[in-house]
Amino acid sequence: MEDMKTIEAFTVVGFGLFVMVFTIGELIVTWRRELRHNRCDIC
Repeated sequence: MEDMKTIEAFTVVGFGLFVMVFTIGELIVTWRRELRHNRCDIC
């Protein structure tokens, strides 16, 4: 039973990290796109 709980915990943590990295990546892409648009507006 202990092994199952450990594997479950690792799966949950791994999934949480994956979601966090994916969300941060999306934010960075959106942020860079916004910066590029702002730069063009200044032009």
